[in-house]
Amino acid sequence: MKMYSDEQQNESLLKGRNAFRTLEKMSYTNYDDFESCRQVLDEKGFVCANVFYEDQEYYFCLKKIPAYDWFMLFMVPADSVAADTMAMVNSNQRCSGYVKD
Repeated sequence: MKMYSDEQQNESLLKGRNAFRTLEKMSYTNYDDFESCRQVLDEKGFVCANVFYEDQEYYFCLKKIPAYDWFMLFMVPADSVAADTMAMVNSNQRCSGYVKD
C-alpha cells in the first residue's frame, strides 16, 4: 500500500502494507470492533467511523472498489476535523449576522 503522505512524513500511522492489521488494533466508538466495520463495508460498500489509536482520535472512511479489488481509505485526525467544523460554524454565524429577514 502506498501512503499518500509518505514523502512528507517520517512517521506513518499505518505501518507496512496491510492497513487492516492496524485498523484491527484500534478502539471503535460507534462499532464493536473492526470486524463490525467490515460487515458494514461488505453490505454497503463503504463504512465511516471514529476510532482511537495511540491516544489519538481519528475519523476514517473505507470504500470498496470492487472493479479493482481495492479499498480506498481516508483517515483524518479528529482535531483537524473539529477545527475545520468550528471554522465553518463561525463563518456561518458571521454570514448570518449580515443577512437580515
